[in-house]
Amino acid sequence: MTKNMEHTLVNKSDQIDIGKLLKILFAHKWFIIIPAVVVAIGVAIWVIQLPNIYKSEATLYPTEESQGGGLSAIAGKLGGLASLAGVNLSSGGSDKVSLALELMKSRDFLISFLERHELKIDLMATKGWDRENDKLIIDEDEYSINEKKWVRDVSFPKRIEPSNLELYNYFIENNLSVSKSKDSGLIVVGVKHYSPTLAKKIVELLVGDINQYMRSSDIDEAEKSIHYLNDTLNNTGSAELKGTLFQLIEQQQQKKMLATVREEYVFKTVDSAFTPEVKVAPNRLMLLLFSSILTVLISVFLILVKYAFRKDSIN
Repeated sequence: MTKNMEHTLVNKSDQIDIGKLLKILFAHKWFIIIPAVVVAIGVAIWVIQLPNIYKSEATLYPTEESQGGGLSAIAGKLGGLASLAGVNLSSGGSDKVSLALELMKSRDFLISFLERHELKIDLMATKGWDRENDKLIIDEDEYSINEKKWVRDVSFPKRIEPSNLELYNYFIENNLSVSKSKDSGLIVVGVKHYSPTLAKKIVELLVGDINQYMRSSDIDEAEKSIHYLNDTLNNTGSAELKGTLFQLIEQQQQKKMLATVREEYVFKTVDSAFTPEVKVAPNRLMLLLFSSILTVLISVFLILVKYAFRKDSIN
């Protein structure tokens, strides 16, 4: 036998006979169908029990002042002198927007926010939402309503009552989403929860609190600057320097005034938070299809492996 003939025979023996494989799979069809049906029924029962998750969103846009408008012209003229006096005239511009966005996701701000509005139980001890009564369904394995205490079974380092750090991580991973469009500059703040009402409420509270935080911060800074400038004014005899100090004080008073009267100080609401009517999760049909297809593929794989071993043992 020549080498070419041997090579041809080897190739023929290594070729996969698709028709034969299909016959094998058809012969084992119940091994494929029954597990797929059983898994599909089990998954269907499971996904039916999964609670719906809703997402509320608000669309925001940086205010003129937060983008460097308003007092920026005055700040440009007096900025050099102000820096010498140790006073910050900058309105913040894009830095103020960036700071507000980072604060909205920061650990310290969110822990304070979640504690202040008493959201720990609402976020970490619920398992669903009663649509008819618009009430949260509390998981009694996590929190006892009658005893008003946490009863969950956890292992170290977690504690029976969730720590502030665990609450923060849970909120960041499961509830909060913040995104900014590079093209339009629009910012979308979203919150997911079993209760669409609570999701809307948290978005509104979060946007309001971040605006209030930035307002309070700028008012406090302006007051300190005014106090410092007044002290400097009283201790100087230079008429020219006094004129400059008066302008600096006026600028800080305007900054304080704007922060005081503007509730939407950093972010202006373009599209307010809403109570969602359509769930965002779970996708029950997708879960059902995925589990069924995966079961079929596993069954087919096992049949082919079994056939391959039998073929090898015969050879």
